[in-house]
Amino acid sequence: MFQQRCQGTLHTLKKTDGPDLELMKKLVKDLPIPVIAEGKVNTPKDLKDAFSKGVHSAVVGSAITRPQLITEKFVKAL
Repeated sequence: MFQQRCQGTLHTLKKTDGPDLELMKKLVKDLPIPVIAEGKVNTPKDLKDAFSKGVHSAVVGSAITRPQLITEKFVKAL
C-alpha cells in the first residue's frame, strides 16, 4: 500500500496538496503487485484521478469519517 501521508515526509519525494498522481502512475508501472492509494483522496475527482492512473483501489478515509474537515475547507475558501 502506498500512503500519501508518508510520501510528503520523505526528502526524495515532493509534497502535494492532493494525491501524487505521477507517483501513483510510476508505482503501478514499476511494481509487480497491486497498488492501493491511501491518503489525500478527498474528493470524487481525486478518486477518479487515482483510478485513471491504474491503482487497484484507494482508501477514502478522513473525507468520509471526518466531515468536519470538508466543512473546514469550504469555510477557509470563503
